Amino acid sequence: MRDTAAGVHEWVARMWNMKPRRVVSAALIESIPADLGVLLEPVVAVYLPYLLVNQQTVVAGQEQLNYEAQGVAWTEPAKPNRLWCLDRRRACYQTLGETAHAQVAYALDASDAESILSRPTTGYCEHLLGTLPYAATDDERTAVDSWGAKLKKRGGVACNK
Repeated sequence: MRDTAAGVHEWVARMWNMKPRRVVSAALIESIPADLGVLLEPVVAVYLPYLLVNQQTVVAGQEQLNYEAQGVAWTEPAKPNRLWCLDRRRACYQTLGETAHAQVAYALDASDAESILSRPTTGYCEHLLGTLPYAATDDERTAVDSWGAKLKKRGGVACNK
Protein backbone atom coordinates (compact mmCIF):
# COMPACT_ATOMS: atom_id res chain seq x y z
CA MET A 1 0.00 0.00 0.00
CA ARG A 2 2.89 2.36 0.71
CA ASP A 3 4.08 2.02 -2.89
CA THR A 4 0.80 1.90 -4.81
CA ALA A 5 -1.50 4.04 -2.66
CA ALA A 6 0.61 6.28 -0.45
CA GLY A 7 -2.26 8.65 0.31
CA VAL A 8 -4.52 5.78 1.38
CA HIS A 9 -1.69 4.37 3.51
CA GLU A 10 -1.28 7.72 5.29
CA TRP A 11 -5.04 8.00 5.88
CA VAL A 12 -5.21 4.46 7.30
CA ALA A 13 -2.30 5.24 9.61
CA ARG A 14 -4.08 8.38 10.84
CA MET A 15 -7.29 6.44 11.48
CA TRP A 16 -5.50 3.64 13.38
CA ASN A 17 -3.63 6.19 15.49
CA MET A 18 -6.64 8.38 16.25
CA LYS A 19 -6.93 9.12 19.96
CA PRO A 20 -10.51 9.14 21.34
CA ARG A 21 -9.86 12.38 23.23
CA ARG A 22 -9.26 14.16 19.90
CA VAL A 23 -12.75 13.43 18.60
CA VAL A 24 -14.86 13.20 21.75
CA SER A 25 -16.32 16.68 21.21
CA ALA A 26 -16.91 16.29 17.46
CA ALA A 27 -20.51 16.61 16.33
CA LEU A 28 -22.18 13.35 15.33
CA ILE A 29 -23.63 13.07 11.85
CA GLU A 30 -27.40 13.40 11.70
CA SER A 31 -28.02 11.14 8.72
CA ILE A 32 -26.21 8.81 6.37
CA PRO A 33 -25.17 10.47 3.10
CA ALA A 34 -27.05 9.00 0.13
CA ASP A 35 -23.86 8.16 -1.78
CA LEU A 36 -22.18 6.28 1.08
CA GLY A 37 -23.40 2.86 -0.09
CA VAL A 38 -20.41 2.28 -2.36
CA LEU A 39 -18.02 2.81 0.53
CA LEU A 40 -20.07 0.53 2.79
CA GLU A 41 -20.10 -2.33 0.29
CA PRO A 42 -16.86 -3.92 1.60
CA VAL A 43 -18.20 -3.62 5.15
CA VAL A 44 -21.30 -5.55 4.17
CA ALA A 45 -19.63 -8.07 1.87
CA VAL A 46 -16.44 -8.74 3.85
CA TYR A 47 -16.11 -7.18 7.30
CA LEU A 48 -19.45 -8.01 8.95
CA PRO A 49 -19.42 -11.65 7.74
CA TYR A 50 -15.80 -11.94 8.94
CA LEU A 51 -16.78 -10.57 12.37
CA LEU A 52 -19.58 -13.12 12.59
CA VAL A 53 -17.30 -16.06 11.69
CA ASN A 54 -14.70 -14.77 14.15
CA GLN A 55 -17.36 -14.59 16.87
CA GLN A 56 -18.48 -18.16 16.24
CA THR A 57 -14.86 -19.34 16.26
CA VAL A 58 -13.89 -17.58 19.49
CA VAL A 59 -17.04 -18.62 21.35
CA ALA A 60 -16.44 -22.23 20.25
CA GLY A 61 -12.95 -22.01 21.74
CA GLN A 62 -11.17 -22.57 18.43
CA GLU A 63 -7.90 -20.84 17.63
CA GLN A 64 -8.17 -20.64 13.82
CA LEU A 65 -10.99 -19.29 11.72
CA ASN A 66 -11.73 -20.10 8.13
CA TYR A 67 -13.87 -17.91 5.92
CA GLU A 68 -14.25 -16.82 2.33
CA ALA A 69 -14.20 -13.23 1.19
CA GLN A 70 -14.56 -12.13 -2.41
CA GLY A 71 -13.78 -15.61 -3.70
CA VAL A 72 -10.63 -16.10 -1.60
CA ALA A 73 -10.38 -18.66 1.22
CA TRP A 74 -8.79 -17.25 4.38
CA THR A 75 -7.39 -18.96 7.47
CA GLU A 76 -6.13 -16.85 10.32
CA PRO A 77 -5.98 -16.76 14.13
CA ALA A 78 -9.23 -16.03 15.91
CA LYS A 79 -9.21 -12.57 17.47
CA PRO A 80 -11.25 -12.22 20.68
CA ASN A 81 -11.01 -8.42 20.59
CA ARG A 82 -13.03 -8.44 17.35
CA LEU A 83 -16.02 -9.68 19.35
CA TRP A 84 -15.97 -6.30 21.06
CA CYS A 85 -15.96 -4.63 17.64
CA LEU A 86 -19.02 -6.60 16.58
CA ASP A 87 -20.78 -6.05 19.90
CA ARG A 88 -20.22 -2.29 19.68
CA ARG A 89 -21.69 -2.18 16.19
CA ARG A 90 -24.67 -4.24 17.32
CA ALA A 91 -25.27 -2.14 20.42
CA CYS A 92 -25.17 1.09 18.41
CA TYR A 93 -27.41 -0.33 15.68
CA GLN A 94 -29.95 -1.56 18.21
CA THR A 95 -30.30 1.87 19.85
CA LEU A 96 -31.32 3.50 16.56
CA GLY A 97 -34.86 4.62 16.01
CA GLU A 98 -37.07 3.50 13.15
CA THR A 99 -35.98 6.30 10.79
CA ALA A 100 -32.31 5.64 11.41
CA HIS A 101 -32.83 1.89 10.91
CA ALA A 102 -34.39 2.65 7.54
CA GLN A 103 -31.42 4.86 6.60
CA VAL A 104 -28.95 2.16 7.60
CA ALA A 105 -30.89 -0.51 5.71
CA TYR A 106 -30.90 1.68 2.61
CA ALA A 107 -27.19 2.52 2.90
CA LEU A 108 -26.14 -1.09 3.52
CA ASP A 109 -28.49 -2.42 0.84
CA ALA A 110 -28.24 -5.92 2.30
CA SER A 111 -30.48 -7.93 4.59
CA ASP A 112 -27.47 -10.01 5.72
CA ALA A 113 -25.93 -6.96 7.36
CA GLU A 114 -29.16 -6.16 9.19
CA SER A 115 -29.41 -9.78 10.30
CA ILE A 116 -25.89 -9.70 11.73
CA LEU A 117 -26.38 -6.32 13.43
CA SER A 118 -29.77 -7.13 14.94
CA ARG A 119 -28.49 -10.20 16.86
CA PRO A 120 -27.87 -9.85 20.61
CA THR A 121 -24.46 -8.67 21.78
CA THR A 122 -22.19 -11.27 23.38
CA GLY A 123 -20.61 -9.13 26.09
CA TYR A 124 -17.58 -11.35 25.59
CA CYS A 125 -14.93 -8.62 25.85
CA GLU A 126 -16.63 -5.99 28.01
CA HIS A 127 -14.57 -6.98 31.04
CA LEU A 128 -11.39 -6.51 29.03
CA LEU A 129 -12.04 -3.12 27.49
CA GLY A 130 -14.55 -1.19 29.53
CA THR A 131 -15.98 2.00 28.10
CA LEU A 132 -14.45 4.49 25.72
CA PRO A 133 -12.86 6.94 25.72
CA TYR A 134 -10.27 5.66 28.14
CA ALA A 135 -9.38 8.07 30.90
CA ALA A 136 -5.82 6.77 31.21
CA THR A 137 -3.01 8.48 29.38
CA ASP A 138 -1.08 6.63 26.69
CA ASP A 139 1.80 6.06 29.10
CA GLU A 140 -0.48 4.44 31.70
CA ARG A 141 -1.87 1.85 29.30
CA THR A 142 -0.03 -1.14 27.92
CA ALA A 143 -0.44 -1.00 24.17
CA VAL A 144 -1.49 -4.21 22.41
CA ASP A 145 -1.85 -5.00 18.75
CA SER A 146 -4.93 -6.57 17.12
CA TRP A 147 -3.56 -10.03 17.97
CA GLY A 148 -3.49 -9.19 21.67
CA ALA A 149 0.32 -9.08 21.83
CA LYS A 150 1.88 -6.44 24.05
CA LEU A 151 3.73 -3.77 22.13
CA LYS A 152 7.08 -2.46 23.30
CA LYS A 153 7.58 1.28 23.48
CA ARG A 154 10.52 2.74 21.61
CA GLY A 155 11.02 6.47 21.72
CA GLY A 156 7.51 6.90 23.16
CA VAL A 157 5.93 5.06 20.22
CA ALA A 158 4.35 1.60 20.52
CA CYS A 159 5.74 -0.92 18.08
CA ASN A 160 5.63 -4.69 17.77
CA LYS A 161 9.27 -5.29 16.88
